[in-house]
Amino acid sequence: MVLGFTPLTAFAGQGLPCETPLMLGGAQASAPVEKVHQLVAMPGAFGGDVTCVLDAESGQVEQYWAEFLPKTASTREHVLYQDGKISYFLGFLAADGPTKEVVACTQRTGGGLACRVDLAAGEGLLLARFFGPDLAFKGVRVMALPENGVVSPTVWSRISGKVADGTAQLEMDLALNGSETRWPLTRQEESRPGHPVMGISGESAAAFMQKIYTGAPEVVLETRVTTQNGEQFITTTARHRVTAGNLSYLIDKLAKVEHLMVTGFEKSKDMKF
Repeated sequence: MVLGFTPLTAFAGQGLPCETPLMLGGAQASAPVEKVHQLVAMPGAFGGDVTCVLDAESGQVEQYWAEFLPKTASTREHVLYQDGKISYFLGFLAADGPTKEVVACTQRTGGGLACRVDLAAGEGLLLARFFGPDLAFKGVRVMALPENGVVSPTVWSRISGKVADGTAQLEMDLALNGSETRWPLTRQEESRPGHPVMGISGESAAAFMQKIYTGAPEVVLETRVTTQNGEQFITTTARHRVTAGNLSYLIDKLAKVEHLMVTGFEKSKDMKF
């Protein structure tokens, strides 16, 4: 049986007024709303301020909801509630630039869910968890996107061209601080020239997930790029560290979003965290 979301259109049309919306993408208050997103869960689950959004970025005016969490001394955070999707955004006050999506959970075509967390807080180290139409856990993937910042942008700007033209060899490993266990990442089918995607799946990914869910140690992503200069091989190494505290924080947000996504399903009791 393929499960669908409990209709929550009443939340959008009646329970949540849209009198003073946040305008994005050039949307105008006078323009008719062409699409009202049906909500997966009632906004406000994180204890923040809920606001209606009118967004014209897609070429049509769409209405959905955002929840802005109280600012802390170091972060800015908000949640978007859209058709078949809840996404969590995080930004650090000490860093320039906008907030980045760090958690997202989406309804899959044919039923079930695909949920992911960026362990590098928006810089491209993704742990994705998959659930079937009956909400039984189906598997996990881990993917690293070097160009997104998980490899130092300064380092990547120097070596990415050589990786793209095949004159340099790219290797990436995941490790846990204090452990000799390593998980070598391999090039994934989503890779394109100049845009590598490295990852693991199956039992290796499940073993990595088990380690970080039960112990939440510091995670280290090591990147090595080897080039040849005559008879000499030169290896450039970069490491991205995810502290235990940040890891626990992000996994907690993933669990919360996953839970919200199944509240409208008939068999939410079958969800496994």
